[in-house]
Amino acid sequence: MNFFHLLVELVAFRRFCDRKREMLLAGGFMAQNLLARNGEVLCASSNGKALQSLLATCGRNSFAVAVRPDSVADKFRLAKQSCDPARPRCAVGSKRNWFAGAFCQNHQRFLGHLWQEPGDEQDEQEPEPFENYGGKRVRDLRALCQKRGLSSKGNKAQLIAALEADDEETQPFKVALATKGDAETNKKPEAEAEAPSDQAKAASTQDTYQQLFELAVRGLAGAQAEVDSARAQVNFAVKHWRSATDNQNWAAASTWEQKVKEAEQKVKKAKEEVQEAQQKVREAEQKVEKAKEEVEKAKQEVKEAVQKVKEVTAEDFDIAACTRPQFMVKPSNFVQLVPCMNACIEAVEANLPQQTDATNVRVPPTVLSRCMRGGKTTVLMHVFDELKAASKNPIFISFNGDSLISQLQNESVLDTMRRAIAIALLKKKPQDRDEAKRVLCRQDVLKEYLESKKDVVLIIDELHVLLKPSESPGYDEVGAFLREQFLDPEGRYLIFSTHAIDCGQAAVEALTKSFLSEFFTGVRGPDTDPIRAFDSLTESPASGQIRWILAYVGKMCLYLGLPKIAGWVEEIPRLSEKVESGQDWEAIVLVALSLRCVQVKYGSAHDLLYLPETEPVKGVFFYNVPQEHCKTPHDMVKWWKQWTKQWTISPALFPYIAVLSPNYAKTAICDAMWIYQQHPGSELVVRGLQSKLGKDLPASDMPDGMLGLLMRGNAPAQSTQPRQRTGWEYRSADAIREFLGASLSALYPSVEGTAAGQRPVRLLINRPAFFVPTTEADMPARGCSSAALLMLIRPPAAVWLIYPAYPIYLIYLAVGKKLQVAYVAWEIAAFGRVGGEAEESGAPIFATYATCPFRFLPRDPQSTRYPRFSFNKVRPTASSPAPGADRPPRKTE
Repeated sequence: MNFFHLLVELVAFRRFCDRKREMLLAGGFMAQNLLARNGEVLCASSNGKALQSLLATCGRNSFAVAVRPDSVADKFRLAKQSCDPARPRCAVGSKRNWFAGAFCQNHQRFLGHLWQEPGDEQDEQEPEPFENYGGKRVRDLRALCQKRGLSSKGNKAQLIAALEADDEETQPFKVALATKGDAETNKKPEAEAEAPSDQAKAASTQDTYQQLFELAVRGLAGAQAEVDSARAQVNFAVKHWRSATDNQNWAAASTWEQKVKEAEQKVKKAKEEVQEAQQKVREAEQKVEKAKEEVEKAKQEVKEAVQKVKEVTAEDFDIAACTRPQFMVKPSNFVQLVPCMNACIEAVEANLPQQTDATNVRVPPTVLSRCMRGGKTTVLMHVFDELKAASKNPIFISFNGDSLISQLQNESVLDTMRRAIAIALLKKKPQDRDEAKRVLCRQDVLKEYLESKKDVVLIIDELHVLLKPSESPGYDEVGAFLREQFLDPEGRYLIFSTHAIDCGQAAVEALTKSFLSEFFTGVRGPDTDPIRAFDSLTESPASGQIRWILAYVGKMCLYLGLPKIAGWVEEIPRLSEKVESGQDWEAIVLVALSLRCVQVKYGSAHDLLYLPETEPVKGVFFYNVPQEHCKTPHDMVKWWKQWTKQWTISPALFPYIAVLSPNYAKTAICDAMWIYQQHPGSELVVRGLQSKLGKDLPASDMPDGMLGLLMRGNAPAQSTQPRQRTGWEYRSADAIREFLGASLSALYPSVEGTAAGQRPVRLLINRPAFFVPTTEADMPARGCSSAALLMLIRPPAAVWLIYPAYPIYLIYLAVGKKLQVAYVAWEIAAFGRVGGEAEESGAPIFATYATCPFRFLPRDPQSTRYPRFSFNKVRPTASSPAPGADRPPRKTE
């Protein structure tokens, strides 16, 4: 008998097991032998409890062995002899047939094999265990298979396909459980299936408690049976004890007396188990009653919920009635809002006529991504207004905390999305969240209504609140719905906003590499480079030359995870106010040095770093050294060694570079230092740096084993070798500018201009007090030292989504440029040239006074202070006497 015939007889075997329930647990040596010979063989008892436990232990392909109750010892012996490794699935059954029933968790079906002992292959008699339990069923099923053209050589797949055929002939032989696919096919309508989930949950709880109750009852019956068995053992032992006593067989009597005591102990223990079982039965009964009450309560809640649900139809919709939320932020608080809005409108106009089919590429949506409070909602509302004004049909929905829409309990994300769109289309909008919760909309209703509409644009605010790829089970369903309804058809489009998401460290590293490359070289990368998203923070990106605006360099460094460098960048404007200190130049050089060291991580080491040619650097560190450890280079190196002992650097970060800054403290030799170490235990490679605003030279030699780099603000045209100092490198002006890079080279000090606008500040020192402005019309651009640096930068084209905190700063820049032009024209009119002094100290100065809104008091000749001034309410005219005309002319300073 082959596998085909015996798999068919499985139905009878199941009935045999269910009716007789006399399967025995094959344990001990047999079970060990079977499992040792073949890990897929498993023996279990008829109650299924041991079966479940062993299935969980041995895996999905384990086998349940059926053993007939008669001649158990013979079956165990035969099983032991028949466990042939060449026959991987074997078990025990009748004398002539061997059967192994397997429970397959993948398909929720029983499968089995049947073998015969040698010499019985031609015996067509029905297997003995199944003769009395379903033999007719087996014959009928065999006839059905033969009728369908399956021969005895039919394989397993063909047989299962025949048994799973959905027709009247196979209905009597259905043994499979309902699958998930069947449940989906018979899914109830949404109006009926949405709310009753609590009822289903309560009913499931009731079923569970009912099963526990039945199990407890069976346990009680088993415990009582054990009591009866123990009592029978007591009676049996007492009988033999009395017989031995009557026969005066004292040895046997002593043995039986001991057995009587043991049997009485079993009776006592069995009674305790009965009491425990009775307690479990009472507890299970209480739980069942409580579950019944919960079911009734859930049914009532479901009934009320169904009554409250409002199922909308197409007659309730009016796309012209779609509205948007009210503006919460004044448009004047945003910078360059119109360009981003126009970009969205252009995307709509370009993609609205498109459609996705077999010949066209899929239409892409428009996405606005930004961190919180970045203006995404405001832009979408402006886009909504523009589309409305252009006679389009925009639909605005939002999932932020201020909207009426949120995902309900037991509601799928797709249902939430449909409900949000339906509420936006309703003629009569819900007034609160409770009313919005009761709206129900079927997908076919939306589809039917939108079919006749043209130029439909769905605008979704904060889609990330509803959809989370790692947490939302219906993520794919919503994506398919949006694509099919608002991207694929002609005359439909989709715009949505989302928060910025973590793109991983690899993407940050790639962005950092691109930023440093363009920052130092000024060469614009390809359009596909992610750095193109920050073009609004640079000058002339369209020309192919990139120059990063210094005011945004710090923000970019902070964005890339370089907060220490960002802090040094932001200190430059403050240090520029310290006239002639040169600290602003030190800060500029320190920023260039730090970014050059970061660039080493990406395989680009500048020559002026003087680093050994070894494996690429993996770690870069930045620290401000405490002032008490900054006097000499040895002090800074000593501090670094102490720090590395206290905070051990991971071996994975070797080789590393550490940039140490004395934080502009007075140091004997170095204004900054960078240390290189190849691996733990290797010698430190120490390099120092000294910044000089003019042509000055170092006053001391560098310590032995260290190399110093002199960065002069007025360096010669050629690099030179030091004559009086050792351990130093003097580089040319061109080399220093190349080290600073394209974005910082404009801040290099020179005769015509100095670092951070230092020269305009020095010019202001020797000017009289009337150069101090009081109104916008009279404020010269170079008259404020804090604005000197900012005047070197041009405002970006569009920065509102990148750094919205700069609107006042940008206005300041724009006004400053205009004032600077007015100031230069005024200076030419006053002195005949820019930056000049009058040849005669009398009339030109008086003429200048007449055009200025100040009244001056004479300056004390012995004092070095500037004259006091006050504001003139009435501006003097050319014919009126100039203030101070009666005093003698003063000397030109």
